[in-house]
Amino acid sequence: SVPGSILQLFSPNKAAFIVGRFWNCEISNPNNFNGVSNFTADIGISLLTNITTIYQSDLVPASLRARAVGFTVAGFAASSLLATVVVWASEKLNDHRQYLIPLAIQVVVPIILFFLTFLLYESPTWLISKGRIEEARANLAILRAGNMAMVDDEVLNAMTALKAEEEYRIARKPWDILKWENIERTFSSGALY
Repeated sequence: SVPGSILQLFSPNKAAFIVGRFWNCEISNPNNFNGVSNFTADIGISLLTNITTIYQSDLVPASLRARAVGFTVAGFAASSLLATVVVWASEKLNDHRQYLIPLAIQVVVPIILFFLTFLLYESPTWLISKGRIEEARANLAILRAGNMAMVDDEVLNAMTALKAEEEYRIARKPWDILKWENIERTFSSGALY
């Protein structure tokens, strides 16, 4: 949403503002900070809240699945609440701040999140998948407060899961998406297009 928000915030004319608004509503803004409700935005919200959690259920290891999906749903709810409060509060203003405040929030929040990502540890599972076992153990040791028995168990579980996934990937064929047990996932994935 940053490019569309910047374009709206610093638009030299009405045409640039409309392009920025279209960018945010139609392409990248699931929260509709300015209260614009349209069919495409509703589809975007539906896709984010439904398809994302379906993919997480497939991609996230079982031991973390409930937390990952739960945090995603909670994140959607929190961003919707923030959008509602901002629109409600700024709607009462009768000057240019009525649209500048929501636009500024659309720019500031992604920038804050971008810088916060530098504080995150690299994913231990990703490190293990790249053969960087000691780095994965070090990150897990920090996350597990030095409980090395738990760290070793998680590393072993991750290695086993990655090996099983690799074997499954090799055994799969592209046309497996058309098998009856996969057809619901194929249709839900294809619905995006």
